[in-house]
Order: sequence, then C-alpha cells, then structure tokens
Amino acid sequence: LDDVSRHLTSAPREGDTVILLGAEVAQFASTLAGSEYQALTLGRQAGLPTIDLGFERRVQDLVLDLHERGFLTAAHDLADGGLAVGLAEMCIAAEVGIDASGVDAGQRLDGALFGEAPSRFLVATQRPGPVVEFAQAHGVPAVALGVVGGDRLRLGPVDVALVDATTEWSEGLDRVVAPV
Repeated sequence: LDDVSRHLTSAPREGDTVILLGAEVAQFASTLAGSEYQALTLGRQAGLPTIDLGFERRVQDLVLDLHERGFLTAAHDLADGGLAVGLAEMCIAAEVGIDASGVDAGQRLDGALFGEAPSRFLVATQRPGPVVEFAQAHGVPAVALGVVGGDRLRLGPVDVALVDATTEWSEGLDRVVAPV
C-alpha cells in the first residue's frame, strides 16, 4: 500500500450497504463441493470445485479499483463457509448486525448460504448505486444485500441475534475440542 492509512478491514460501518460481487445470491448444489458445509454435514469432502481464472482476475481487479476510487469502507472475500459465514464475520468484526432478509436465496438454501463458489467478494459502501453500476460495467454481477445496523444478522430466512453468532464464532471451537 502506498498509504497504509487507506487500508480496508472486513468491518463495515453502520449505515453501509453490503454488496455481493461476482455472483447472484442463489447458488447451485455444486458450489458445496469440497466445502466446509459438506464436511460438517456429511463428514467428508468430495467433488471438484471449478474456477474461471479470467473472471477471478476481473473480480479481484474490480475490488482493488473500487477501493482505489474511494467507494469501499470494508471488503471480505468469500471462501471458507460461503456467504453466511463471510457476512457473519463482517458483522462480528463491526459489532453490528445487518438486515439482508430480502435477498432471494433461490431453491438451494444450503448452496446460497454455504456454497463456496469462487470469485465472490462482499464489499461495504455508503454509495451502493455507483458501486453496482461500476461492477456491471465491468461485467461483474453485483447484488445489494442489505444495510448494516441493529443487533441481528438477517440473511434471507435466517435471523440470528448478533450476540449469539459472536458467541458461537468465538467459543464454538473451544466447546468442540475441550475435554469432557
């Protein structure tokens, strides 16, 4: 970074709009291949995730360009855990919830929430219109998910108190590996 004071974190600010870049919310079951969700629900990981490296580059360049232009207040890649986990991590980092209850999760709720399709980012902004227009002009899908605020994490039909999500995120592993 030329100026470290311009770094991004994953923590959006209250009133920001969170936008999904790189795909629609709805995802196919195939995005669960090799995912954390698959490992937890089936006890194994199988399948071959696919990636379009040219598109991946476009999405990465778009995020960098949006940041350089001063549009973004936060950003988070979607990798392990998918959309639900990425959005929860952003809200936990910011210590504030989000209302994204109006998103269309499609027919595969598990795919939408936990699919690990590549080339996706969550970004937060005070200027959602220009961010969506800029993304679309660069051939990258962009979906405004919701506005940051409150004390609940709402994503489609999921509605969780942020304090409960934070507790699970910070203490869940200790409960799993703690001696009985």
